[in-house]
Amino acid sequence: MSSDQTPDSYGGVLDRRSFSKLAGASGAALLGGAGSAAGASADATTVNEVTVDGAAALGMDILHWNPSFETWPQIWGRWLTFDRFAQFNYETREWIPRIVEDWTVDGRAMTLSLRDSTYADGDAVTASDLRTQLVCRMAAGGDLADHVESFDIVDDSTLRITTDRALNPDLLEHLVLTEMLQTKDEGQYADWADRYWDDGEDVESEISSHKPDAPDHVSGPMEFVEMTDEYYLLERRADHPDAANINFQQYQFTASPGNPTKWRAMKNNEFDTVTSVFTPSDVVADLDDAWTEYQFPGYWGMGLVFNHDAELAPHTSDRRVRQAIAHAVDRETVANNAGPRIKDPAPTPAAIASTIQDDWIDVGNPFGRMQSSSEVASLMEEAGYTMNSDDLWEHPDRGVATIEILAPQGWSDWEVMAESVGSELRGAGFDAEVNRLQNGIIVGERMPEGNFQIACRAWLPGNERGSHPYFSLRHVLGGALGNTFEYPGWKDEEQPIEVPAMDGSGTMTVDVPATLDELATTSDDAEAAALIEKLAWVTHQDLPWLPIVTKREQSFINTQNLSAPAEDTEAASVKWPTAHLAKTGAMEWDPGEDDSSTIVPSDVQDVTVDGAAALGMDTLHWNPAFIAWPNIWGRWLVNDRLAQFNLETMEWIPRLVTDWTIDDDRVTLFVREDATWATGDPITAADVKTHLICSMAAGGPLDDLVESFDVVDEKTLAITATETFNPTILEFNVLSHLLQAKDEGHYADWADRYWTNDETDVGTEITSYKPSEPDHISGAMEFVEMTDEHYLLERNPEYYGADNINFERYQFTASPGNISKWRAMENNEFDTVMSVFTPSRIVADLDDVWNEYKFPGYWGMGLLFNHDAENAPHVSDRTVRQAIANAVDRQQCADNAGPRVKTPAPTPAAIAPPVQRQWIDVGGTFSEMQDDEQVAVLMAEAGYSKNSEGHWEHPDRGVATIEVVSPHGWSDWEVMANTVGHELREAGFDAEVNLIGNGTIVGERIPNGNFQIACRAWLPGNARSSFPYFPLRHVLGGSFGNQQKYPGWMADAQPIEVPAMDGSGTMEVNVPEALDRLATTTDADEEAALIEELAWVTHQDLPMLPIVTKQEQSFINTQNLTAPPEDAEEAQVKWPATYLPTIGAMQYTTDPPTVEDYVGSDGDLDPSEVMEAKGDYLTGDISLELAVSVMRRFFFG
Repeated sequence: MSSDQTPDSYGGVLDRRSFSKLAGASGAALLGGAGSAAGASADATTVNEVTVDGAAALGMDILHWNPSFETWPQIWGRWLTFDRFAQFNYETREWIPRIVEDWTVDGRAMTLSLRDSTYADGDAVTASDLRTQLVCRMAAGGDLADHVESFDIVDDSTLRITTDRALNPDLLEHLVLTEMLQTKDEGQYADWADRYWDDGEDVESEISSHKPDAPDHVSGPMEFVEMTDEYYLLERRADHPDAANINFQQYQFTASPGNPTKWRAMKNNEFDTVTSVFTPSDVVADLDDAWTEYQFPGYWGMGLVFNHDAELAPHTSDRRVRQAIAHAVDRETVANNAGPRIKDPAPTPAAIASTIQDDWIDVGNPFGRMQSSSEVASLMEEAGYTMNSDDLWEHPDRGVATIEILAPQGWSDWEVMAESVGSELRGAGFDAEVNRLQNGIIVGERMPEGNFQIACRAWLPGNERGSHPYFSLRHVLGGALGNTFEYPGWKDEEQPIEVPAMDGSGTMTVDVPATLDELATTSDDAEAAALIEKLAWVTHQDLPWLPIVTKREQSFINTQNLSAPAEDTEAASVKWPTAHLAKTGAMEWDPGEDDSSTIVPSDVQDVTVDGAAALGMDTLHWNPAFIAWPNIWGRWLVNDRLAQFNLETMEWIPRLVTDWTIDDDRVTLFVREDATWATGDPITAADVKTHLICSMAAGGPLDDLVESFDVVDEKTLAITATETFNPTILEFNVLSHLLQAKDEGHYADWADRYWTNDETDVGTEITSYKPSEPDHISGAMEFVEMTDEHYLLERNPEYYGADNINFERYQFTASPGNISKWRAMENNEFDTVMSVFTPSRIVADLDDVWNEYKFPGYWGMGLLFNHDAENAPHVSDRTVRQAIANAVDRQQCADNAGPRVKTPAPTPAAIAPPVQRQWIDVGGTFSEMQDDEQVAVLMAEAGYSKNSEGHWEHPDRGVATIEVVSPHGWSDWEVMANTVGHELREAGFDAEVNLIGNGTIVGERIPNGNFQIACRAWLPGNARSSFPYFPLRHVLGGSFGNQQKYPGWMADAQPIEVPAMDGSGTMEVNVPEALDRLATTTDADEEAALIEELAWVTHQDLPMLPIVTKQEQSFINTQNLTAPPEDAEEAQVKWPATYLPTIGAMQYTTDPPTVEDYVGSDGDLDPSEVMEAKGDYLTGDISLELAVSVMRRFFFG
């Protein structure tokens, strides 16, 4: 879940409070890690002129500097620019004085004493300023508004607050001390405060709509410098009391929206601090040891809020059903599925934070855990339900117990937990479905309208307040979300609530609002404990909500440049360590010898990395963007991508394009400011436009989509589509390009002629262009030469990521065919092999120095059927195709060809196996279609019977003789094709496998209709295959020019009729129209429905039969190179051996060769050693300079 999610209401925590009374202000400061007294001079501190770089929560476009009075999105820098009244240790649950150095609570009066402090402008912070802050908070809807009777400015440093009645001192502290001082008693803040407090005006909207670009008043230890599109920058205040503890000059927060973006940056050590990010254990395991992770209670987490309106939610409004649900959902399992390192399951359903329940209630007795699956049936039967024939609970009046669970879309760990809840409920007999919606729709539409049964919401108010039971109990009992869940316990007219007595004798009644009020006003600890237990019992028995987990916060400091205390340090449990530890001197700039920058440029070694080339040099050319294979792997280094795609996480990584926006029919690309061609010329938006137009002219997918290009400025390109398009499809069609065209010469000419003059024949000129070297270099390496044996690239110093590459040259040596590469790998002749199918027996024989990286290839073998009834009478019959699908064991095909790198298609639906379960109900509606017994049933249904030879035979079509054509020389495909042939023969087909040249299959047999089944790629390959639109379009006729004559692609044969998904009758699908709607929708629900509908057509009608998806295999030899672990996320970008060098994750480690390496044991050079050096130079292993040095040593000594 994204770290920018926030609690719905309150935010604090405490169960014991009087630390300052016990230890005094200085003792509290020491507990917090403070290293200097307030007001100490900063002169004694050596301040490093450096910038600490922290990850910002979100993008700069949605951040503002009014965090006190406006809900998220907020800004982490506020913890440094604005001082807190006091800070709270989330582990010890104790207050630490900050700008308020002491306080007392005496009956109705709370007195605050200020430390000596100033604003950044030099003005003293006064009691009047604190009063203005508190009044503005009240005016903006703060809870203190319900309690304050008066403010009294005793003197400049003392403020007395008088409440309308005596309040529980713990609660009063939480209401007051959590404030951050961002106001001053002047200007608009003083005006708002006066108008609200003195005149009773409603100024809430004015305060909450104030969104300044810079802080109005800085009370904290760092002041604001600037905010750009990429970052905001803060600077140390020398006159602040904490300045003596801060030894770095600036703190920058750089845009890093989304958890995966932060993870990637952390793996590359790009940040010094990350204030908050949900980070699962597998990501933490991949981090450098320099990272220190701090975990502390977040007092926030996911729960299930029930709709208690009997009319709108007849099932969940029944207490017994809620209790059955509590028993059915295993909270431990839910926590484990979402990340047990940072999720604490609720011990009981009582609404007290998981980590402190034992402090307040008797967990286990009488507060049972309510985790007995055997109790579900008795509770449901008690509520009048019985199991129907579908094994679902059903009520005579309410019907089947169908329950929709609403979960916020994009909150990754919450999505996992919601799905776990859904699975548990289905296993217990509920007809449960999880519906992921935008969070705003859930809280802004569905819940206020009562249109929900269960919603996943935060059951704790979060922050400090979540640690005190009053706030969490009030939250769950109706105080949260405006009681849109209609809990009767919050309504005075429906009091009291009756629940079983705690001692088991009869019942007890509780007036919830009155009891909460008693708790809010008592100052007696014993009475408070009794009231808390009573209210907790109501939440435990009546279940207004069902608590699931409490989260732990995660905060990170990189110790490459910073000192940081141990992970279990008490002071690191103050929110947030990345700010609090800096203010207390526990996080200092301490980079060791080199303190010049956070990222240290590599020392470039004069060596050549040797990689295996895909093919022989005679078939390669340097026009890879506009011509299909044979391509050249060096293109991934010579031509930079606009963006790259992680094939495992399915997320884009900015490259030449650092950011992009999609707004209906308009895509805007922002080109890197520091991106240049190898010539030093800046890469411009006009260059990107020229490249995209050339791609369109060459038949690229954008050709039918673009209406206009607008070069907004040198680095900004806006593309307007012909209509609103699905943003995911637009991303794939735009971002996957590698930039090889420049807005000059023949590329500019081709673009102008195609775009301006509509010369369609330009495409032929572009695709027939095959230069022997690249025209323009946008990537990390420049072209040097190509010989019969290799091509050689050289580090491009103008490349924006050049500092990450520490070797001078990269050579790709001819190594045609898999067997040639295997032999070379066994002899450690290469440093890298970009891609090679390598069976397990070969991998087992390799030295341990080889790292093998596997990632989804989104490509693999399928069976293409000929749908022309005249040329292919058997396979043009859908029923026969279904029989073939049941006959061919896809798992067996994968096992025979190499199960390490082949994933069998779970179902015949045309969605890539790695993502099928995200889109369709695999094994349910979408059956696996792998039942041998169905073959005979289907063939008989199609009119076939077994003849005397055991072959299927039709009275009109004859014997079911089927030829399977497959490309000769594609070793793993040959194995799978022969497996298919064997399976078909076993099932009664007269099947024969014919291995012929791939060019013959695609150039003659398929275009002429002279085939029945052809082994072809059923996925279009690369990144786009991860999104279902592309494989569905590919299989439904978009590939091969529909030479297979699939009727669903032919306009005169629409629509396609298939059985209805729910089993009732049939349904008709107009394939081109459905694909067009999918291509243009921006609605997630419609997108999912269209994908399911089209997938159903491919599953039932079988235009092709998917067999497997391959895993790519890429290898790096660590004899000379560093390389990340084999399961590293960054190695899931195509291709690791070209991507990893650009981010500094593949570097040369062996010392470069010297003259001494050629000197014999006698201490002299002889002619053979000189010839060895010459040979090494000719093969690119050493530089010319070193070869000449060897010769000089030989001739001159």
